[in-house]
This record gives sequence, C-alpha cells and structure tokens, in this order.
Amino acid sequence: MLKLRGKDQIAMNTTKKYPKGTFIALGMLIFVPVGIALSIGTGNPGLIGIGPAIGLPIGLAWEEHKKKQGKIKDDVEGEGVGKLSWWTIALGVIFLLGILVMLFYF
Repeated sequence: MLKLRGKDQIAMNTTKKYPKGTFIALGMLIFVPVGIALSIGTGNPGLIGIGPAIGLPIGLAWEEHKKKQGKIKDDVEGEGVGKLSWWTIALGVIFLLGILVMLFYF
C-alpha cells in the first residue's frame, strides 16, 4: 500500500507474502539430500525417501508459523496455476540427481 505525501511515495506495507505451500516444498527440498546421504551411507536405497518424510512435517510447521505471521497469500482463483517456480524446478533436479546416483552407485 502506498501513501502519497507530496511528490514522494512512501511504502507503508512492504512485507513479502509467499504463495501457499512454499514452505512445505522448501522443507522437503532441504531434506532430500539427507535422504540421499543416508541411502548412500548405509547402502540401503530404500532410505532415500526418509529425507522428504522428515522435511514434510518441518515444512508444515514452518508454513503454519508464517501463516500466523500473516506472510502467506490468500488463495486467489487461478493464481499460480500452470506456473513453475524456482523451488519446484530445484526439487525436481535434486530428485533426478538422487535417482541417477542410485542407478550408478548401487
């Protein structure tokens, strides 16, 4: 929201709002390498799913915290549909790298 004061504009509300689900995906994204490391370290490829499983509840808690702070956007009809963001692409790349490591390492 901008408040006009003479010729100058002063930003009144500059808090950034994030789309719903951002912190859930970031929590999973952060812990994917943990699952890959556990999988390689133990020699058990079934442990690769542990990382996202740990990151999901952490991301949910993070999302709820930001929602209480008012930093999550309200749902808007049609907003963001069909639009890939940087974290979605990063999650996919890390997941594919994990699969390649599993294919060539095990």
